[in-house]
Amino acid sequence: MAETCASVGFFAVVPATAAAGLASLLDAAGFADAAIADRALANAVADHKSIFFAEKKSEGELIDYHAAVSGGLCLVPDDGALAKLAADYQQMVDDGLFLDEVESFDALLQQCQAIQQKANAVGTNGELEGRPPA
Repeated sequence: MAETCASVGFFAVVPATAAAGLASLLDAAGFADAAIADRALANAVADHKSIFFAEKKSEGELIDYHAAVSGGLCLVPDDGALAKLAADYQQMVDDGLFLDEVESFDALLQQCQAIQQKANAVGTNGELEGRPPA
């Protein structure tokens, strides 16, 4: 299945780099695993985003959020968008928008990649590794 670079849930309302940091915090607290394992929640978020926050890919076609929750989530974009995100993140650091110690952009990307892999594994086989099926 081709990846759909679609954001889900809170990623719709905050800048992508801030969302990456928030995703990292939620993952560290165990909330990401709980949310990923809840397939009903994932499908409800996809339904909601499709209706109220429909967005288009750079090619102009609508993002299929249901594909994103079925194994095609892409939190870490390709190189072109990645460079823009890195610049945005650095601007946020330079502007002092973070209250605490700032993680490196690469560390955030690694955490987002791990969340993406977990979510896509569940979207594909319906189970979060290490958890019994719901």
